[in-house]
Amino acid sequence: MIAEQVGNYLDHGFFLASASDGNNIIFRSSRDGGFNLYEKPASAAKDEEVVLKSPEEKYPASWSQDGRFLLYVVPDPKTKLDIQ
Repeated sequence: MIAEQVGNYLDHGFFLASASDGNNIIFRSSRDGGFNLYEKPASAAKDEEVVLKSPEEKYPASWSQDGRFLLYVVPDPKTKLDIQ
């Protein structure tokens, strides 16, 4: 199960997006201080790579069918949740 394979990397909630082919996942982690997004093969065959590193908190939401775009959400105190 994907959750078990990346479970050691997830923190502060379970937030991930899966590629349409199911071969890769995007998840968030605060291991580097901020809530950054990482990509990892679902098979756990290799280490994860940083996809998006920025000071804002962010949550992966969805991945485009062709794998070129990632939809993620950024909480904002005034506007609530902004889709990026």
